[in-house]
Amino acid sequence: MSGFYLGRTLEGKRFELDPKALLTHAAIIGMTGSGKTGLGIALLEEALLSGVSAIAIDPKGDLSNLLLTFPTLSEGEFAPWADNPVSAAAEWREGLAKWDLGAERIAALKQCAEFKLYTPGAARGKPINALGSFAAPPKAVMEDGDLLSSLINSSATNLLGFINVSAETAGKESTLLGAIIGAAWTNGEDLDLEKIILRIVKPPFNKVGVFELESFIPENKRFELAAKFNSLIASGAFSAWARGDPLSIEAIYSGAKPTIAIFSISHLSDKERMFFVTLLLNSVLAWMRSRDGSPALRSLLYMDEIFGYFPPSANPPSKTPMLTLLKQARAFGLGVVLSTQNPVDLDYKGLSNIGSWFIGRLQTAQDRERVGAGLIGVSADFDKKELVSRIASLSKRRFLVKTDRLGIFETRWTLSYLKGPLSRDQIRLLAGSEDTAEEITPSASVTLDANAGRKKAAIINRFDREKKRLSEKRSRLLIKLDKEQSDVKRSAIGTIASIGTGLLGALFGSKRSAATKIAGAVKSAAAVQKERDDAARVREEIAAADREMQELEDRKNKELAELGFNDQLV
Repeated sequence: MSGFYLGRTLEGKRFELDPKALLTHAAIIGMTGSGKTGLGIALLEEALLSGVSAIAIDPKGDLSNLLLTFPTLSEGEFAPWADNPVSAAAEWREGLAKWDLGAERIAALKQCAEFKLYTPGAARGKPINALGSFAAPPKAVMEDGDLLSSLINSSATNLLGFINVSAETAGKESTLLGAIIGAAWTNGEDLDLEKIILRIVKPPFNKVGVFELESFIPENKRFELAAKFNSLIASGAFSAWARGDPLSIEAIYSGAKPTIAIFSISHLSDKERMFFVTLLLNSVLAWMRSRDGSPALRSLLYMDEIFGYFPPSANPPSKTPMLTLLKQARAFGLGVVLSTQNPVDLDYKGLSNIGSWFIGRLQTAQDRERVGAGLIGVSADFDKKELVSRIASLSKRRFLVKTDRLGIFETRWTLSYLKGPLSRDQIRLLAGSEDTAEEITPSASVTLDANAGRKKAAIINRFDREKKRLSEKRSRLLIKLDKEQSDVKRSAIGTIASIGTGLLGALFGSKRSAATKIAGAVKSAAAVQKERDDAARVREEIAAADREMQELEDRKNKELAELGFNDQLV
């Protein structure tokens, strides 16, 4: 397999990335406008041309540009997608020529690979059946107790998150769901949401651990939980989650050509995105473990804008399967590529498993210092001052690359036309809509407003910055809550011990000493109550942050709707 042609060094030499470097995974970091999307698309183009398939998660609608490949570079091919097709076609011909590329390379890409674009949870576009994704894992997973437990817990937490039951409050419910899923998988049985709902009410067991089922979680509570899931199935909008091809990596990759499957999730709410991304990661993990090991790169998992899915402090359902992939995927020929605006979006444990770094322009000196410190943390071979200085010198489309050595290169022109974030009708058109109620064509329903993508991106970026601030605040509160709860437990144990010692002293020892200890215990009990009150206040602050984040999401959707962007695709 030849190197991936990604650009040129500052000395004008061709820069090619050894595909094996991606087996130790990669991170692409840079502010908005740094050229992250172009680099990611160029990397995926090279992978397909080299026979490497890819699963791509697209939260913003940018990666769908991979389907905008025009082999003749004619104005007619650009016409449905560009405001000025004559100018766009000329720009792309000239841009490609400067990088020793042309129409023949685009034709080779289009002919050698299969492109699939899915719109999960959408009635329009190309849906995928996510609700049939609770199939029993392959034998290799079933025989790995730790991995199996991780998949079960992640699946249970993910399901509860979809009905707005958080991991912090779902102890018994999560345990029950995990027991139901685990019992079915142990018997080699596949599950879907309908079976899970029925088994919540009447589980196929009488005990949960050592507790009787009814004492652990009574039937009326189980019915309430089942009713919440049932209301989802009963809603018309939810039916889109059960339509389309099965969420099976094996089936997606079943063609003769290398395949890229792009999952466009820009139309989903935050909880729907988390639900689907976690399902997809678990599916990739189970598929990976069913494969033989390989020393060569065979497939990529690419995620654009990782923020919120792999945070350093919080523990969303997507975090565990992502960390497991970073730790284990190399042995199976699977490389993981994560893109983000800032390294603080990534869990520190994950950073140590990433071998290749592509650093673009960063907005502030603090961001550059953080990246420099992060790189020194994973490799002490470089000087931090030199790293920060090099990062500060970067301009658009220039990246500092760290693999086994350090260098700077400028990204090549992409074979795909970079239109920017696509609208829902454009994604629907590219996906090959399964909605036959109305036909769409480039000249009819697709809005060709060149500013539409930029307006949408500006709104989303503005709200995402505020949401990121709230998410970081929530993470700090969760850490504080964990400390408060630990203090309560420790103080409560101390109080009980003091009371016990005092009572024993009153019976068998000094009455005065016993009275002193009991009085101290009473004061400790008051302190415990204060700590409980403090923990309750932190919980209220977390709930307030959650409400504020939902209000932000509602305001964002309202602004988008007022500008004609109805992104719910339902």
